[in-house]
Amino acid sequence: MNTNRTRNAVLTLAGAAALLAYVLACTSFSPDDSKVLFPAYDPVGGGLALAVYDRDKGSTDSLLTLPPPPDEDNLMRALWTPDGKRVVALWPDAAEEDTLRIMVLPFETREPVRVLSSPALSDEGTPLWMPPAIVGSRLFMGHESHVLRLDLVTGAVRTNTVQGEILLVGQGERVHYLRVLDDDASGDERFELGRLDLDALTCVPSFHIPKKHGQEINACFAVSRDGARLAFLRKEASQLAFLVYDDRALTRTLPLGGKTESLCIGNVRFSPDGSTLYATFTQPLPAAAGNEKAQQCGILEMPVDGAPSRRIPLFVVRGGSDEGEAYLFQLDVSHDGKTLAACSTYVHLVDPERLDPKDLGLYLVDLTAPDRNITKVPVAPPRVAPKPPSRRK
Repeated sequence: MNTNRTRNAVLTLAGAAALLAYVLACTSFSPDDSKVLFPAYDPVGGGLALAVYDRDKGSTDSLLTLPPPPDEDNLMRALWTPDGKRVVALWPDAAEEDTLRIMVLPFETREPVRVLSSPALSDEGTPLWMPPAIVGSRLFMGHESHVLRLDLVTGAVRTNTVQGEILLVGQGERVHYLRVLDDDASGDERFELGRLDLDALTCVPSFHIPKKHGQEINACFAVSRDGARLAFLRKEASQLAFLVYDDRALTRTLPLGGKTESLCIGNVRFSPDGSTLYATFTQPLPAAAGNEKAQQCGILEMPVDGAPSRRIPLFVVRGGSDEGEAYLFQLDVSHDGKTLAACSTYVHLVDPERLDPKDLGLYLVDLTAPDRNITKVPVAPPRVAPKPPSRRK
């Protein structure tokens, strides 16, 4: 995977071209919420590791490591199967640029480890930049004008070409999609939402976003767990807002109160009941005499009913604004809606000089506490320094 191309693709998320890019997801709650997957470093070999935090025991174990030194060209993505009995890890093959390596790891069950491979679909990044959807034993990914289905038991791969640039989001037994299409009448682009036919790998449309709302909507979008509510990030006149749709109708516009030049949004998730939106963000801290520039990294909490939003600070990075930062510490919401998880490992990996080592870790936010208590699970930096990053453009 070419890192320059991947980062540049991520940075296009400010406009309609964002449908060509992917968003990295760093954490994943198990179906029973007792454990959290997150990226870390191997304390022995120093390579990138997939770790699991046991919330009941307060302990962390490594499930899988990649060879050292840790390398931003080999970011790893992991998620649970719906039954919680297996962990699926994906990473780009270092020897074959257009191939994903996929490992199915048994968790608390005795069965073989399965090592599979899949086409990466595009050299502009890989499906690592958007969480794949898993329904039963089948994994689904989308990119550009392709949809891919991988059988996690047999390794069988099926792809289908669809019209328009497409992104997929899994919710339970369904996979929803967002794609951009050319309007036959005007030639302008329009956005279509619907669900994916899991057998035929074809699109079943639900509705289109009117042109007045779709001009500059980016790929930061969320679908509620019942599939009835959708939210999209819109940039208009240098202002950011989330548009919320219920039953195909625009019902809410939630302004973020910050100009796009200073506020950067990463991924977004609904609470389980669909009443609240959560999104990662970065924003410059107020300048102080003699202090270097710095960015606050945190989570936005936005009630859909229009009640006041709140910002939950997590950690600070040194230096000026970097649009890609907000996409490197993606959040996940527990299934019971009581906890948020985000991790700073990839922020450190991509540019270790920007993050204080004490801020390297997994962050768990207690949504039941009025002051949103935060538990940090420390991640030890690698003994071998990460590969120096390519210069950002």
